[in-house]
Amino acid sequence: MKKETKSALGNAAVVLLFAFNNIVMLLFSMALAAGISLVLLRFKLLAGDFYSHPSAPFIFALLVGIALAVITAFINRRLMRRYLSVPVKALKQLAAGNFKAEIDFGNLPIPTEYTELADVFNETARELGSIEIMRNDFINNFSHEFKTPIVSIQGFAKQLQRQNLPEEQRKEYTDIIIHEAGRLARLSANILSLSRLEAQTILTGTTVYDLAEQLRSTILLLQNKWESKRMEPELNLDELQITGNRELLAEVWMNIVDNAVKFSPAGVKLRVYLYAEKTDAVVKVQDFGCGMSEEAKKHVFEKFYQEDNSHTVEGNGLGLAVASQIIRLHGGRITVESTAGKGSVFMVTLPLQ
Repeated sequence: MKKETKSALGNAAVVLLFAFNNIVMLLFSMALAAGISLVLLRFKLLAGDFYSHPSAPFIFALLVGIALAVITAFINRRLMRRYLSVPVKALKQLAAGNFKAEIDFGNLPIPTEYTELADVFNETARELGSIEIMRNDFINNFSHEFKTPIVSIQGFAKQLQRQNLPEEQRKEYTDIIIHEAGRLARLSANILSLSRLEAQTILTGTTVYDLAEQLRSTILLLQNKWESKRMEPELNLDELQITGNRELLAEVWMNIVDNAVKFSPAGVKLRVYLYAEKTDAVVKVQDFGCGMSEEAKKHVFEKFYQEDNSHTVEGNGLGLAVASQIIRLHGGRITVESTAGKGSVFMVTLPLQ
């Protein structure tokens, strides 16, 4: 349906609503007038020869009804304008970008419908405010993450232009440029992947495969990293078949295990568990690294979030956000338990079928 058609239907609905409201008030006034007339006629409270003409009572009832209808419509209109002026003012503030705007009727007696309207509007404004803050944070973090390697590449590229640069330094600077270029490529790929996953609502490309084998492959792919830190992987994997997108889930395990290695000191254990729990497959990745604070646990699956703002550990804060979106598409859950200074346990629950 076209936007113009929807708008026209919406306007027509509003007009009909107000017309219905006025008709109801008119009928109420007419009924009230009829009641008053009956009382007056029943007890003969009108003086003179009012009763001599057979149509006089009906004319009287009609006039009273019209008068009450006009008075009621006037009062109703004033009340409607008074009630509507409050949300209209708040809506104008919201449209102008003030996400702190809220509907507050003050001391006005508020019908239930208006209370619900105020609650929904105020909650919407708060949500929009949160989204705006996240948008600004995203832009700031995005700019920072892209600027850092670009500045590094630019600086070392200038150094390479020096004619008298020793060959050893030239190789070192070239390696740094290659490393930073790779970092930019990974960042771009993660952002594109996250944008695609956030827009995706239906999981495609699913197959039935051996999850235990995939987890073992992940450990092998990261062998150079955990061996360089003299870590000891301990695998306790039940042989389970699941239905899912193999490539996407491989990215999840890669992100979680890589983080476990990255934030662990040398010489500690790395534990990976896989077992069935009712109709779900449960994967746990436990490390004995630095852990995280309570505040970090609240934001760890958000885009670009990094507890270590000094960037002493390489990363862009997108891996767990991507993992969270992939698990969401699979109808699963991802959670974390962590204690600062003692390590973390990431738990992923996926439907077996």
